[in-house]
Parts: sequence; C-alpha cells; structure tokens
Amino acid sequence: MDGTSDLFWPAMLFTLLAVIVAAVFIGRNKAPAPSKCSHQTNAVVEERAAPDAGASSQYHESNHQDIQPQSTAKSLKAKDETIKHETDSNSDIVGKISKSDSPVNTSTSCWGEDSSETGIRNALRDYAQSSDAEKNPLRYMAGMLRTGQLEKTMTKEELEEEQRVQREQLAAIFQLLRDKQDTFVLWMNLSEQFHSTIGIIPALILSPLGTTSLYKTEKPIYSTEREVDVTPIPVLEKKNFTKLPVWDFEDDYLRNNEARKPTCPKSLQNTEDLKFKEAVLSDIQLWLHKGLLNITEWNRLAHFNNPFGFMEYKYNEVKRAVDLIPKPKSSILLPVPESSRDGCIRCAVVGAGGILNNSKMGKEIDSHDYVFRVNGAVTQGYEEDVGNRTSVYVHTAFSMYANILTLKKYGFNSIPQDEGIKYVMIPEGLRDFEWIQGLLQGKETNGSFRGVRPLKYFEGKFNESRFYVLHPDFLRYIRNRFMPSKQMQSIHWAMYRPTNGAFALFLAIHTCDIVDAYGFITEDHHKYSNYYYEKFKKTSVIFFINHDYGLEIKTWKRLHDSGIIRLFQRH
Repeated sequence: MDGTSDLFWPAMLFTLLAVIVAAVFIGRNKAPAPSKCSHQTNAVVEERAAPDAGASSQYHESNHQDIQPQSTAKSLKAKDETIKHETDSNSDIVGKISKSDSPVNTSTSCWGEDSSETGIRNALRDYAQSSDAEKNPLRYMAGMLRTGQLEKTMTKEELEEEQRVQREQLAAIFQLLRDKQDTFVLWMNLSEQFHSTIGIIPALILSPLGTTSLYKTEKPIYSTEREVDVTPIPVLEKKNFTKLPVWDFEDDYLRNNEARKPTCPKSLQNTEDLKFKEAVLSDIQLWLHKGLLNITEWNRLAHFNNPFGFMEYKYNEVKRAVDLIPKPKSSILLPVPESSRDGCIRCAVVGAGGILNNSKMGKEIDSHDYVFRVNGAVTQGYEEDVGNRTSVYVHTAFSMYANILTLKKYGFNSIPQDEGIKYVMIPEGLRDFEWIQGLLQGKETNGSFRGVRPLKYFEGKFNESRFYVLHPDFLRYIRNRFMPSKQMQSIHWAMYRPTNGAFALFLAIHTCDIVDAYGFITEDHHKYSNYYYEKFKKTSVIFFINHDYGLEIKTWKRLHDSGIIRLFQRH
C-alpha cells in the first residue's frame, strides 16, 4: 500500500471517535444538567431558612401590579442576559450581579423547570452527588427543608405556595431591572442583599418616587409570630441612595386600637377639610416602648432613615434602649379635664418665634387646659408674652443638652418642672437611644454624650410613668402626609425632617380637640426677631437645610385657614 493507504484507516478511526464524542457532548447539552441547578437547590434551601414573604405582610403590602412575573427558565434566562447587557450603562457594577456566586442569581435559570416537591427532591439528589455538597451539606425530608440549625415544617401545599411566591419575587426583581425603572439604589449593594435577604425580597423592591399609593387603609398590627427564622436585614446605608427611597410599604404605619375617640362637638377631627380627613390617621401609634420592637418590626423600620426609622443602625444598639422604655398605662397622652363641660380638650402649643415678643399673649396661653412647649422653653421673665405653665415638654437629647448650655443668659437654667408634666422625646438619632439608656438606667451615657448623666437635667423629679418616646412611624407619617418637602428628592434627602415644633404641633393635633399655635413661623417672619427671648436685638430666621421653613409657613397657614388650628398672627 502507498502512503495514502497507510493513513486511511487510522484517519477513519479518529473521525469515528470524534463523531461519538461530539454526539455525547450534544446529548448532554440537550438533557437537563444537574450541575446547572446545583446552586438553585442551595438557594431553595436557604430560602426556607430565611423568613418567608408572608412574615412581614402584617405590616405592608407588596405592590407589583405593574410587574409581570415570569416563571419559565427561558424568560428568566432572557432577563439574566438583559442584566449582562446593561453593564455598559451601569459600569461593571451591574456585571457583578450577573457574575455573583450568590445562589439567588445562579438559580434563576432553573426556577421554572420543575419546582414541584418531586422536582426539588430530584434536584437535591443531584446536588448531593455534586462537588458543592461537600462545601454546603444539607438534608431533605418530605415536608421539611433543613440547613444548619434552622428548619421549617410545612405541608406539600404550603411548600408549593411558598415556591410560587418566591419565583414571582425573583421574576419581579429581574423585570424591574430589565425595565430600567428608577430605583435610586446602587446595584453593588443590591447584589449583596439578594444573597442575604432572600426571605424579605419585597423590602428590596423600590417604587419610583411618586408612584406609592398614599393614604392606604391597612392597619398593621404588631405581632411576634413567625419570629423563629427571622434575622436582621443587612444594614442599609444612606449614601447608597441619591434621593429618598420610596418603599412599597412606605405609607403603612403601626396603628393603635386604644386611640382616643373624641366626644367634643368642636373637635378638629370633625373638620370638613377633605384633604385633612383623607390624610389623618386618628389611630396612628404615637409611642415607642418595650414590646414593640422585634426583628420583624426592625426589618421594616430599618428601611427608613432617622428619625423615621433605623437605617444605618444595628439592631442590638437600638433594642437595648427600646426595651427599657416603659409602656404607658394609657396610650392617651392627656385626659379630658374634669372642668370641661363639653368633653373638649383645649391645648396651646408654644414655639419660640419672635412674633411673641411684646405680644401680651401669656394669660391666654395659660388659660388652656394643657400647654405644649419645645426646646428652649424660656418662661422666667417672659410670662407676660408666653405664660409660665407647661403640661407637655417636647425635646430631643440634643435640644435639652444644648439649650441648657446656650440659653442660660436668657434665664433657661432648667427644663420645665411643672407638677404632673409629661416629657415627650423625639428619637432623632442613635444618640437619643444612648441618652434613653442613661436616663432610664440612672447612668452616664455612651457615644455622643459620653459622660453625661441625663437624670441631672430633671433635678430629681423624673418619673418614668410620665416619660414618652415618639414612634418612628408617627414621625414618618407626619413627614409623608403633611410635610413632604422637595428636599426629599435631592441629594440631601436624608438631612430633611420637620422641626421639633412641627412634631409637637401635630402631636397636639392628634391629642387635643382644639389647638391654638403660638410662636410658629409665619409669612411675615422677617418683621420679628428669630426668638421671642431676644428682646433687645433682632436676628433673622436662618433657613437651615435640615428643615423646610417655607413648607412650614404654608402648612400652618393652610391648617389655620381650614379651621383645624388657630395660628397666632400679627397684622
């Protein structure tokens, strides 16, 4: 045979082997690959160990009506490809999502293939035979998925329903990304949260600003049920949001079925102002106290910046303080006075505005059933203009500490100490919870006020039964429904909050039947000094970025014009 003949049979044999290998390779690609779903199996098990989606439904209602969940492997794969394609517009940050080793991301191509109990069982069998099983061992029994020490027992129907909900959640997230809706959150942080918080995915879906349905009628009821498998969510950072994040549960608030039901015929609750009636929640939870902060509740409130929630804080730091706050004997701050013939509660709320200088309103203020004061409540030497009674003193840790230091020259040597006075604290930041710990334990504080003993400011007259802390839900409700500033849509969104005086006035509106406001900013504020105790000099009002004074001017005027409050003005 010539040289060509000598090579013929070896070449044929090599070709035949190549065809066989190719056929095997193609056949494997066509068949479902167990390894392809190995991460999916891990994701399913991890999700069983995390809080289920229903655990937080008592507080908020996820709204995905505009998002069409996709459950097939093909559609989810398309979404995955879309995310990779978006790398160009979001730098390599989005790419980190698609390249992440997170079981959530790698599972998306498998969710729609077979999520029945049999499918899960088969996937687990395949997983047990994979190399991943050595790194992440797990066991499966009918009706139970287990990982580590966490476990959840459920029926087949419950398991299938939970799988369906989680498939929709994942599909909704990728639909959100595919549609490029403005979520105001950095993708890098979102990728980490996908892995850590699979059981609370609804809390990671942001509604575009302006789409949140305001004035919902849901009444979240505090409960400690289904806390076994719940862990605190990863800390959310303000710096990761370029404007106020608006969550699906942004306008859901804790409610109190013990709220006062006015009998006063002149009560402001009987107003004909439709906008006010639509916005007001007469049963909003006013107070934060022990028994009202478990991990599920923390995971809800941790999405909101201070003082409207606990964003950037750690659970144990706040929990220690909250567990010290006594629950009020009654949720009603002020009872109807015995002297009231018509069942009405008449209140005066006194701010520090210079409009009160030489106003001669002192007797009128003191004639009310109750008098609210805030911050540097200077009265000594100014009784003719502002009165001298104080029934409710509203403050923060900083306002109490700073005003004692700076207003001594005006006679403010101590906070109000009237008989039976009630102290209401606005928890504006972590330093307030540190202050609360020191106050209620009779010790010096740590942190911002290290070495300060809060009890000394009460001069031995502190009574914890008359100490109240406003609930973050109440503060957020006031901001969202009555004082939504344009600053909330700016890069400085986290700095904005209503003034202490604003919170005090709205507390009175939710406590009293008739409310008169004195010393609050008005349109002609430039005519008066900044503070009423500046009798011999005139300083202008400084519009600090953390407040929206223009909005407050309009708000007080509107409430006055509608008859909800009576605002003291000078013409």
